[in-house]
Amino acid sequence: MKTMEEAIRFYEHFGLETAQATRELPDHLATELEFLHFLTFSEAEALETGTDPGSFRRAQRDFLARHPGRWVPDLHERVQQHDPMAFFGELIRALNDFLAFELSSLGAVVEQIDLDQAAGTPLVMNQNYPADR
Repeated sequence: MKTMEEAIRFYEHFGLETAQATRELPDHLATELEFLHFLTFSEAEALETGTDPGSFRRAQRDFLARHPGRWVPDLHERVQQHDPMAFFGELIRALNDFLAFELSSLGAVVEQIDLDQAAGTPLVMNQNYPADR
């Protein structure tokens, strides 16, 4: 709940709220990536209009470091241990590499978490469906 509340605070700070119809949780990866898209788009608009993009860059850095950049590396490692289907293995690798590049370019320092410790349950992989929900 703490992680979800923190994500909601990030969204609300920029005047956003999660849509009730989507059924995605505020800390769902798709929601978090959509928020990062919003921040980068807002940064580009600020640069285009000659206003300071600093708040958007800082928000990207902080959000990445506290949310997807914190747990995706562990997810990537664990998915690779289960010999995933090529598409899913490549998808999580590309996401992990992208987040690492963004974190580095924004100067973020990340304390990674162990998914087992955070959730209290192991990641279960199914050969027919690569990530159980």
